[in-house]
Amino acid sequence: MNRAIFLGTFNPPHVGHRNCIKSIISSGMLQRLNIDKIHIIPCWQNPNKDEFDNQELRFWQRYKMCIKEFAGLSEFCIVDDIEEKIKPQYTYQLFNYFKSGKEDIIGKDFWWIITAETFNELLANKWKNSDELLHDNKFILIQAPGTSIFIPKDILESCEIRYVTLNSNCNIHSTEIRNNFWTNAKYDIYMNKETCNYIIEQNLYK
Repeated sequence: MNRAIFLGTFNPPHVGHRNCIKSIISSGMLQRLNIDKIHIIPCWQNPNKDEFDNQELRFWQRYKMCIKEFAGLSEFCIVDDIEEKIKPQYTYQLFNYFKSGKEDIIGKDFWWIITAETFNELLANKWKNSDELLHDNKFILIQAPGTSIFIPKDILESCEIRYVTLNSNCNIHSTEIRNNFWTNAKYDIYMNKETCNYIIEQNLYK
């Protein structure tokens, strides 16, 4: 059996993240690729963002929100704290750790669940070692209905890509939720009630 990974800052996780996973499950892609688990992995840090003033605390808050947000979604899903254990600065370092064979649960031959937005960032070389990430991995690429991505021939020849279309498009981003959570009482439609309650209890995003 194979494993898939779904990476993100998840600050906070929301219905858009859930819909990515739900769309993959309903597409039958997991069965076709013989995938038995999806590891949802909050990042230890995001070097492209400056919101992490207390890294360890922030990680565990985001991890706990993921537990609440993805709870009951599917037996295929696991929220994984692997980044807290190895504390990579960049994604390619996490992948090198997997491919070294030190992490035998996920293994060397995993599928990377990736949104079109993130894939375009890789194509634009906005990630550390973008070229390495593009050429040396297997992708489940999630696209909005009626959209497509131009992928250069050399990338198509050096990696495996499977495509999944979102069941529905949710135009919400974590940044918007963080910036407006306390002034918009309707944000519970974008997250589980348990996630919203956790944000309120922990007094986050003020």
